Amino acid sequence: MVVVLQIAMASAALGLEVSMVGESEQFEIRHEKEGLLIAWPIGESKTGRLHLSLDDPGHLIQEIGIEGADEKATAVLRDSAPFWDLFVGERDANEDGPYTFFDKVDQRGYEDFRLLLSLEKVGVEIKDQRATVKLAKLKGEEFTGELRFTFFTNSPLIHLEAIVSTPRPNRAILYRAGVQSPANEIVSLTYDEAGRSLRELSPTDLVAYRKQEPVKLKKSDGLGRYGFDATTSPVMGRAEQGILKAGYRAVAMETKAGSVSVFPPPHKFLPPLDFAENVGFNFAWKREGRVEAGVRQPPLGDGRFRPWVDCPANREQTLDLFLLVLEEAAPENLEAVAALTRRDRYPRLEGYRTFSSHYHMHHTRNLIMKQRELNTDAIPQSFASPLFVERFKEVGMDIVHL
Repeated sequence: MVVVLQIAMASAALGLEVSMVGESEQFEIRHEKEGLLIAWPIGESKTGRLHLSLDDPGHLIQEIGIEGADEKATAVLRDSAPFWDLFVGERDANEDGPYTFFDKVDQRGYEDFRLLLSLEKVGVEIKDQRATVKLAKLKGEEFTGELRFTFFTNSPLIHLEAIVSTPRPNRAILYRAGVQSPANEIVSLTYDEAGRSLRELSPTDLVAYRKQEPVKLKKSDGLGRYGFDATTSPVMGRAEQGILKAGYRAVAMETKAGSVSVFPPPHKFLPPLDFAENVGFNFAWKREGRVEAGVRQPPLGDGRFRPWVDCPANREQTLDLFLLVLEEAAPENLEAVAALTRRDRYPRLEGYRTFSSHYHMHHTRNLIMKQRELNTDAIPQSFASPLFVERFKEVGMDIVHL
């Protein structure tokens, strides 16, 4: 199966610029039903099938499904689209360097907007065991770029990237991304309620989308600060806002024919923060008659220092999102997502020890204060077995430098 000339002919008829690089027997990419069909092997004699609209970016995913060995195709999700909302603030530039690391971008105000796709170019690139479809132009305010779908042989995983840049200097960004679908397509949404068990929501359970306005924080609103109250601090995402505190940063949308999980890359999604609490990195809500679910970088961070992501002028920024498409129900899908990072645990390597570094711990300070309070040099009972030590062991760390 190869990339065929049909794509260029059909795209040209729609006034689109087309480029194609590479070919492979593993991928079929062709024009079909006023759109672009991508088919690729996902394992177990099954084929993934994604049909992209070339004339309606608002419903870009006409259909995504799986074809079995009997060549019968199952449509897991229809009439849907990925989306990216960009949060943009001003960097606090100073004379000592390009920007201040201990910054609080959100406190100077910021804007947020959705990146919109206006199809002008279609590109296909096949290399080794992957194929990438590039769609341009992606635009929001002064940001421009392209949307990419990457497919991998023998995997139902799809890597989506919004790649954008701005000509303006001293910008800092965060993003929120996900998939929107008709409410009648979604049977339920499921996520691993961090530290508890699976939680299932029906579309009727979802709250209506509410724009997140900039908030002026008090010092006590920050995690770990004196007077911090998790029940009142605006840092903590809340269910009534549609914010989900999900394990493995994933939420699964279940349909009548299967499920699609939405999740970010595990190691480069969040900017550096002092605290590692799950303040709500996922969301699900109703918006204009559709269900939206996905991942979010919280603008308020942990309420302490939140430097956001530096965005120099004319430098491309990659905003990642992953989809896992399965015929199985949402719980099985989430299990497959968790397996991708070994449930966020480090594997054992024979002859090696796992070392991790750079943790900002209050443990030593608190220990000294407690010893002074008890007038002792001994280790108080409450400090004999710190919970964080057990947590480090649980995730497979052997040596930790605080």
